[in-house]
Amino acid sequence: VLGGAAVDKVTPNGYRDWVKQNIINKAGLRTMNVCEEAKLGHNMPLDGMLESFPSNCLEHTIPAGGYESNICDLAKYAYALSTGKFFEDKKDILWNNSIAVMSSPVNDPDKWYSYGLNYKWKNSKIRVWHGGHGGNVRSHMEFLPSDSTGIVVIAPAVYADLPLLSYYVLN
Repeated sequence: VLGGAAVDKVTPNGYRDWVKQNIINKAGLRTMNVCEEAKLGHNMPLDGMLESFPSNCLEHTIPAGGYESNICDLAKYAYALSTGKFFEDKKDILWNNSIAVMSSPVNDPDKWYSYGLNYKWKNSKIRVWHGGHGGNVRSHMEFLPSDSTGIVVIAPAVYADLPLLSYYVLN
């Protein structure tokens, strides 16, 4: 959040334009945009009956969110991260930057967090993930940079365990 606010202050056209030039355009995200009006969303309670409801626009949360997109763009974003598209093909900068990386607070020496991404080393391979939610919708992207394999999941259910689902699919 603080980094995004700093970008907003020091770039000529602000945070929105910086995101458009450096993320949206570079990754080819066709539907990602700032949420400027409420849309119809969906919710799935435990009884399994899908319900429609008006979702709130979270534009006021920029730079800590406030964007809307679809699952295809989230997959393109995960691929761009995995292949280093944002860093001139130096994808390892995300997890090899000792200044920005800190150990997770849990007792797991192989689990780390850097630049908004969680990652874990296992058998010399790295697994990278990030998740989020808005209202009752949950999203999760996870990828293995060593072979550019990944999964993106979006579910309209507050109780959905998307990290576990991703783990089973990738294994």
